[in-house]
Amino acid sequence: MKKWLGGFCGICMMACMQEDPEIGSDFFGDVSFEIISWDTLSFELYTVALDSLPTNTGSRVLVGQVDHSDLDSIVAQSYFQFSPSEGYFFDGENIEFVDAYLTLNYDGYFYGDTLSAMNLELFELSEEMVVDDDGLLYKDDSFTTKPNAIGEFTFSPRPFSLDSIEIPIDGTFATNLFEFLNKEQVSEEDFIDAFYGLKICSESSNAILGFHSTPTIKINYLDNFYSPPVERTLTIESSDEHIKFNQITSELAAYLFEDMEEKILNSSDLDHKSYVQSGSGLATRLEFPYLKQLLNTEDAPVIEEVLLELVFENKVPEEVAMLSESLILSKVDRNNNLILNYSAVPELVVDLEFNEERKLVIDIKEFVEDQLLVDTQEANEALLLRFSTDIYQSSVDHLIISDHIGNSSSKIILNELKIK
Repeated sequence: MKKWLGGFCGICMMACMQEDPEIGSDFFGDVSFEIISWDTLSFELYTVALDSLPTNTGSRVLVGQVDHSDLDSIVAQSYFQFSPSEGYFFDGENIEFVDAYLTLNYDGYFYGDTLSAMNLELFELSEEMVVDDDGLLYKDDSFTTKPNAIGEFTFSPRPFSLDSIEIPIDGTFATNLFEFLNKEQVSEEDFIDAFYGLKICSESSNAILGFHSTPTIKINYLDNFYSPPVERTLTIESSDEHIKFNQITSELAAYLFEDMEEKILNSSDLDHKSYVQSGSGLATRLEFPYLKQLLNTEDAPVIEEVLLELVFENKVPEEVAMLSESLILSKVDRNNNLILNYSAVPELVVDLEFNEERKLVIDIKEFVEDQLLVDTQEANEALLLRFSTDIYQSSVDHLIISDHIGNSSSKIILNELKIK
């Protein structure tokens, strides 16, 4: 049986069923019903790279590296501004700097091996972060940093603890920050003019971790007005009003579309696979070029059901869990511009115990009915499968679709009701 995806396929039909039901026969007289069931309808599967993927409105700090057997290297690093709370207070004559830490609170997200030690590094930005005219930063944006790290921390990740980690900050940087704030009351604008922000990254290739999007710097000092001195802490925050964004790079996305003006690849060029990948902006486009020819009749066909079954290669439970309630199906034009989002939620069918079945089942009846009403034979509209916006911006979730795995194949199942 030939492969379903990525190739030219003529008109084909199988598994036709005819049944003359007795129910309602008195009302319809000589009218009978025939249900035509198709499960060999072909479609074209593509991987596309979406250029305009903003990454500064996500809900988490994402940092780390992972080497994946199919996706190659995935790297996440995070940039953010920070400033002291309005109305902060120092008694300059009686205080003494002790130390400073950057605090990150786990938010429960992770990908990769959390049993191995991980190392995080902290760098000071050497240029101001500036958003585009639309107020956004995109996946390819970056900002330069000073060469030497101002903080480093090696630890064993505990993402499910919902606790926090503290990265000790270099004494020279922390002291300069402390003295700057101690001179006089500093506005947020003046502070950001002096300290552009920080970048968190990791050279460890074990895991990518998620933290809440509100990292804080805690400056500990002694208030010597009292005897003995009292230990106090000044908190410098990165709030929702500050600029922050995740830069997520994918080695796969980089070399797939290198020097390509039109960033779209047929599955036949990708070992009969297609990809959806957060952060890097990869999505799967599905086209149905022969649909109208197959269903071309004098009368408009009555579609009972149309299901799209996509088998996928995500294997371990962690990768399968990525797909639960986070995928969006959209109708797009020939340039992948959004026309509308469908409300249908892909159904996840998984048999991990025996490794026999892993597929997404999606109701595409509404799309098919719309396409049958289009006057032209040319397929200008298609379906686009991607993750939800927040998942796209602040995760490394991914989906690897294949034309077949074992005895399972990606296909369309269409039931057409004919009245005779």
